[in-house]
Amino acid sequence: MLTSFIHFHDLQLSTVDIYSYDENELTKTSSISIEHLNDSLPQNSKCFVFLPSQLFGFHYFQNELGLKNDELQANVINAIEDSIISDISALNFSYDSSLSMATWIDKELLLSINKSFNALSGDFILLPEHLLLGVEKPKILFSSSKFCISFGDGSGFSGEHSSFDSLYASLKDSKFNENAIQSFKTELNITTPEMFDEKIQTKKLTHFHLDFLQIDHAYDFNLFKRELSLEYLKSQMSITTRDLIVLSAMCVTILIAPFLTNYVLKTSANIYYENTVQIFQQLNPNFNKLVNSKAQIDELSKNVPDEVVGSMSPDEEIQLLTYLERFNDPAFKNIEIDLLQQRISISIEGLTKFKLKIIQEALKQYPLLADDTGLVEKNNAFFGSLIIRYKNE
Repeated sequence: MLTSFIHFHDLQLSTVDIYSYDENELTKTSSISIEHLNDSLPQNSKCFVFLPSQLFGFHYFQNELGLKNDELQANVINAIEDSIISDISALNFSYDSSLSMATWIDKELLLSINKSFNALSGDFILLPEHLLLGVEKPKILFSSSKFCISFGDGSGFSGEHSSFDSLYASLKDSKFNENAIQSFKTELNITTPEMFDEKIQTKKLTHFHLDFLQIDHAYDFNLFKRELSLEYLKSQMSITTRDLIVLSAMCVTILIAPFLTNYVLKTSANIYYENTVQIFQQLNPNFNKLVNSKAQIDELSKNVPDEVVGSMSPDEEIQLLTYLERFNDPAFKNIEIDLLQQRISISIEGLTKFKLKIIQEALKQYPLLADDTGLVEKNNAFFGSLIIRYKNE
């Protein structure tokens, strides 16, 4: 499995170095911005992310009562509260039972770090960087710009070269056995404190990585907490921004489809109601409300012939032809006017009885003849061809 080590350069946590190993073959990426980490980090690799140890606080605590969670944290805080200058509520506490070591770090800083890595694919383990040196015995490592020390009990520290003197002074006050510490530097030309000159060894950082991989480091705490996010899903599924937009549009469509369907159906029902009322008002101007359409149609059609006949005059014959030409009834599929033969051919599908009766009765009062021999009745409606022509004098 491909394994990567990520080291931060400084406390600003703005740039990193990436060391990737595949069957002990090394690939190193030069310093890159944390914002561009995804472009250089091998996909789906196991990543050890080492944070500067000076960001942490440590306290050796034997959990003899087997306390957990809040009870364990309360006991640790009770033991160290006099030495903490920060607001305790602003700290994130962890405990490693294998080392009997309590660890704390600024909560907001840890959330920010987790957010940066949550957008990436891969298996991340966040640890203080001094753990790279191991916990079997005290060790100190000098690189070109900083040093890192592991005290051998699970605690440690790191910092710039300029801060070593103050750290060494505090070690002397705590009666730390400086003769027991193993010292290393990553390059021959690195200047180190005189006290280490005689016994310091040169060992590249990559060798520490390989040593780390040879040992089973079953630490109980991992400061990285995976949280689902759009960025993480995109990295896992190789979703592009365009794909995300399309997916979002589909989700919105699915959510609003029921409401849109109800709106369309309601609108169609209103249009049908208004059109039906309009047709009824053409038959009877006094009509004003639709209650039972079938019953009201029967009622309105009882005296339709007399009303239609009385409303026509001889001068309106040509208007009747124009009316038939423009008749907007779904049953009239095609209207053909033959001026030479003086006739109108109407193709009919589903014309109701009362409408046919209206047409026939109206035409009887004028020199017009309705030939309905081409019509066939089916399910109370007529289909076929209706021919209207002038009577021969």
